[in-house]
Amino acid sequence: MKRIGFLLALMAFTVVSTILWEVIGNTPVPVLHVSPVRRVNETSPAENATEEVMASTTERIPDRTSGCQPIGNIVFLKTHKTGSTTMRSVLNRYGIDNNLSFLHHKSKPGGHLVSDLDKLPLSAFLPPLGVRKGDLKHYKGYNISNTHVRLSVSKFEELMSPNPTYITILRHPVEQWLSAFQYFHVYRSFRKYNSSEKDRVKVFLSDPRKFAGKSVYSWNNQFHDLGVSRSHFRDWGYLDKRIKYFSKLFRLVLITEYFDESLILLKDLLCWSFDDILYVKMRAQPKPLEVNAETRSRIWKWNRADAMLYTYFNDTLWRSIQDYGPNFQRDLDHFRVLLDQKYEECIGESEVVKVAGNHKNVIYGVKNRSKFCEALVSRGLVGEIHNRQYNQLIPLSTEDSATSSSQTTNKTKRMPSETSFKKSKVAFIPSVTPKHVVIPSPDMATPTNKTGNGTSSTESNAPVAPKVKIKGRCNTSQGNVVFVKTHKTGSTTLTAILNRYGMSRNLSFIHMADAGAGHFNYHNPSLSRRKEFLPPIGVPKGNFKKYVGYNISAVHIIYSRGLMETLMGESVTYYITIIREPVSQFVSAFQYFDVAKNVLHEKADNLSLEESVNKVLSQSQTVFDKRPYTWNNQLLDLGMKKSHMRDESAVKSHIVTLLRELDLVLITEYFDESLILLKKLLCWEFEDILYIKMRMQPSNGGKLSAPTLDRIRTHNSADGIVYDFFNKTLWRKIKDYGPSFDDDLRTFRDLLNKTVDSCVGDTVVQTLNRGQKNVGYLAAEDAPLMCEDIVDTGRVVREIRRRQGG
Repeated sequence: MKRIGFLLALMAFTVVSTILWEVIGNTPVPVLHVSPVRRVNETSPAENATEEVMASTTERIPDRTSGCQPIGNIVFLKTHKTGSTTMRSVLNRYGIDNNLSFLHHKSKPGGHLVSDLDKLPLSAFLPPLGVRKGDLKHYKGYNISNTHVRLSVSKFEELMSPNPTYITILRHPVEQWLSAFQYFHVYRSFRKYNSSEKDRVKVFLSDPRKFAGKSVYSWNNQFHDLGVSRSHFRDWGYLDKRIKYFSKLFRLVLITEYFDESLILLKDLLCWSFDDILYVKMRAQPKPLEVNAETRSRIWKWNRADAMLYTYFNDTLWRSIQDYGPNFQRDLDHFRVLLDQKYEECIGESEVVKVAGNHKNVIYGVKNRSKFCEALVSRGLVGEIHNRQYNQLIPLSTEDSATSSSQTTNKTKRMPSETSFKKSKVAFIPSVTPKHVVIPSPDMATPTNKTGNGTSSTESNAPVAPKVKIKGRCNTSQGNVVFVKTHKTGSTTLTAILNRYGMSRNLSFIHMADAGAGHFNYHNPSLSRRKEFLPPIGVPKGNFKKYVGYNISAVHIIYSRGLMETLMGESVTYYITIIREPVSQFVSAFQYFDVAKNVLHEKADNLSLEESVNKVLSQSQTVFDKRPYTWNNQLLDLGMKKSHMRDESAVKSHIVTLLRELDLVLITEYFDESLILLKKLLCWEFEDILYIKMRMQPSNGGKLSAPTLDRIRTHNSADGIVYDFFNKTLWRKIKDYGPSFDDDLRTFRDLLNKTVDSCVGDTVVQTLNRGQKNVGYLAAEDAPLMCEDIVDTGRVVREIRRRQGG
């Protein structure tokens, strides 16, 4: 009730202040001195109420607004001394995590563009990711602008990816002016006029028009950053029109004094998670200037244009909070609890340091050297952005120590929409690793170039596996494919694509002879037991020496490169796999294979999903080593022994091996995007990659709490490292694909929708041999002939096995 009363009072005050503007324009708007950002060791309402908030939250607070898609094409108009560097660090962290390109200057400190954007040549910018330095015609399609540069919408529209979301931040004009006056040493421009007066603010205000021309930071700084020239600072009609224009341009104007509240609105606007908006205060001044009420009134009057701007958008902020609905306070409290937890986990001692320009800032040390804490506390991550884009060095290493058990958010993977932001992936963060697992750069392992005749060459004597296929333009589709089929990752859908392609071209598949679908699962076949395989097409049963020269492997079989190379023969073969966000993959496998029943036996009876998961996770390591689907399922499918998953050197070595040996790692959460890359890799047609989803599980209504989801994440930490790593490589490949990727993806999805409409009829729930249930489809009435192979995937498998004597 107090909160509601406060909101009503503030709204009433805003209306009154607007009406009386011309009458009392020289009187500052009173400001609640709420800290714009959390300070270390500061007692906050959230700290005092942490236990109450956590105890009263009986259902998990959604990490994102339901049904939205994350946005990553952003123009943040960075204003001076408004907390904008803190906001910039939030954007830097998000952009790096999601492999986005920043509009930064290639040589200016901090990457700031500083001057008017229209005056800068293209050569002044860092190239986008995937674009060579100097290839100026491709200096476009940037995702994030978050440096100091005056507003120029036409130039942003030219340089950024289509339809960027514009945001900015404003601060109370008195506080902003005092901060800029101190930080940028404005007094130096006029100290010769009254060198004996110690009150430098008083000297300036004695004749502000005389001194204003000496420094750009001395008069209506925020309107200046928004592109308005000084000649208009007293043109009230013009300023009113600009404010109305900004209200349409900017999707959100954050307010420094209500930074946390603004971030909740930002999270909702961009469809981000709570983790994405966590922050540490940047560029704080050790001892802010303090002035009396009379001086504050004079500063407010002098910066009247900024006062108009601030008053308007402070009002819009609170209207947006009201429109957010009754869940706003709940989300704000939840965010502040997370923020306090992360401060406790990550923030070390503070110190005052001098930075360029003889400025003084308060900075913080890192208490916990986890990847997340390092990124949270790092001063801007600007150096990493520069290396990624200027030197095209995208870090392919992951280092993370165990995260705090208090973290209760779970980043849900979302399929990107067909908007301009095609890079709206969410990496698996945080991924909890045993000890400190550092994955080396691929530069540490030189790939071998494998040509069409099977020969290889390398400039290094280091033992490496054949990896890179040298091809020119697509002339012939490729049909020799080893698909390392992982469990509960959407892999059956991809197998159906490969089966349909191979059957239509009379290709030979690696199948187990006495398994209905050909799967080996964890049977571990070997060359010494070739009778376990179906023969290739045209080879009589029992002529084991000729059980080679297969074209496609797309069944469950633990990855063994040597076995596959022998079975596939001398032809150039493409190795691919698919992985899924580890928490969702574990839960899917847990339910599908009834892990609770297999591990707990009769003790699993009548347990909820929550209870059964926690009881299984409480078992000994011996149980996890012996039972399938209980621990890092995907790494096991990818050929790593469970006994090695606790060894950090073994984990990093295996990931580097996969990087060398696999031509493409598809990501379940970005299945369509992955298929476009597969189509290009294999020189296939759009029709070849059409699909309907296979082996979907019907919902059982079970939900898991945030602590349990975090426990699953920690339990499957090695899978988390693999997912995070190859999720990033996927988006590098998309960037390398070139500007036609978006068009190809759109074309494919249009064709896919038409195919589904033509082919798919009723939905049915199927019960398999071992009691698992899947959602399947029947062919639509009067469906075209091509639909039979797309919908009836079982018939395709039976035909493959019939041709090979199964």
